[in-house]
Amino acid sequence: MFIIYLIFVKNFALNRMKNYQYIVILFFISFQSFSQADSLDNLIRNASCIEKYDLIIKQTENLEYGDGEKMIEYGNQALELAKQMSDNYGVAESCILIGLGNWYLNNYNNAIEYYLKSLRIWESVIMEKEQNETGSSYEAINADLGKIHYLIAEVYKSLRNHAIAHEFFVKSLDYYEQTSDIGIGKTLNGIALNYFEQNNFDKAIFYFDKLFLLYESNWDTAGIAGVFNNSGMVYMSLPDYQKASYNYSKALNLYRKLGDKRRQAVVLFNLASIENNLQNFIRKINYLTEAIEILESIGFHRGMVKVQMYLAYHYLYYETDFTKVDRFLEKALATAKNNGFKDFVIDIYQLYSELYVKMGNYKKAFEYEQINKLKRDSLYKINMEDIADMRIEYEIEKHEKENELLKKEAQINELTISNQINLRNYLIIFSILLLILAIVIYSLYKFKLKTNKVLAEQKKQLEIANITKDKFFSIIAHDLKSPMSIFNSLSDLLYTNYQELS
Repeated sequence: MFIIYLIFVKNFALNRMKNYQYIVILFFISFQSFSQADSLDNLIRNASCIEKYDLIIKQTENLEYGDGEKMIEYGNQALELAKQMSDNYGVAESCILIGLGNWYLNNYNNAIEYYLKSLRIWESVIMEKEQNETGSSYEAINADLGKIHYLIAEVYKSLRNHAIAHEFFVKSLDYYEQTSDIGIGKTLNGIALNYFEQNNFDKAIFYFDKLFLLYESNWDTAGIAGVFNNSGMVYMSLPDYQKASYNYSKALNLYRKLGDKRRQAVVLFNLASIENNLQNFIRKINYLTEAIEILESIGFHRGMVKVQMYLAYHYLYYETDFTKVDRFLEKALATAKNNGFKDFVIDIYQLYSELYVKMGNYKKAFEYEQINKLKRDSLYKINMEDIADMRIEYEIEKHEKENELLKKEAQINELTISNQINLRNYLIIFSILLLILAIVIYSLYKFKLKTNKVLAEQKKQLEIANITKDKFFSIIAHDLKSPMSIFNSLSDLLYTNYQELS
């Protein structure tokens, strides 16, 4: 499918401006055509280091998808200036520009290399902040981490490594959701397209529906048009040509209102694909002719090659017009070679091989097939091996940095960790003591109950003994009362009549 992605580079220039004159310069540049490049170069030569950096960044905003070499050129210029200023933030952004330019040119190994350099810088920045500025805002950093993970995911998606692409898309979405950045939309779109390329159409529609609601709530017409176009691709693959045509038509109308010619060409290409499947070849050719006229008018070479290849394929297999096939392939090959579109060069050689098979020239067909196989194998091997090596290197460096950070954090937080351990131990000991105390109190309570019971029993027995004693003394008193009374009377008699007794 003819899917064109446009990545907008964040404008940092306004954050660095220090005077009104400089603002006017940038405002002027933003509305100038590329024919005024000489005057812009003069401004850059006469500007200070930081102003040069901002002006170069501003230039990249006008570059199209196919301007990979220009993007790399500006990225390298910005990188040198950022290094001179010891600006890690600028170095990271410059690496993104270089990586983006390489992605435009399908140099995926170089793209990954520079993206990973940028990612390492941002991870170092956030590690330093976590270590030195606890509690500070990470919103801007999260937005940049979201962007770089998204770009890496796009490279892996281009390489059809959907599992790793999904891993980076999810990380990107996680970072973006911690900010208010518009990157949430493009990441949801990336996830949906990644599922689409795996023929998981239900998941793709699910994420496109989420994306539609997001853009609708933000009144984002361009975003809504993109969702209609991409949803059309899904319905076309199901296939449900009625829904596909409806979505493409909605997208085309919105892009025409916005004046976005490049995306108009994309939708026209997709509409041509529907007509091809419905065997409506006249309408198909009309759509493709309109698309290529638009692409030529805006100088979008990659799109032109794609349409020329599709026209060549049509005349090869549907109308068997070998003259037109050769004409379109010749144009496409020249444009692809001039712009370094290696993947398209491979596909064009494949079509040449098929053309010569149709013509019965099997020797020529075999030659082109062998060239195509060598180029395809070498390109795939270089990209995959280099990217695998770079990812392994990145993971190793990442783990090493993480280990270093862990060691530093262990040293810095040693007392805190020790206190936490001691606190935990104290809590455990306190809990144990509390449990023992509870057991002791409960045991004493039980013992007291038992003792009170024994005392109550003893009291009862004592009361019985006292009653028995009282009865015993009452009996003794009664038994002694009469003898004592007699003895008392006799003693009284003796005492009273002592003188009279013999």
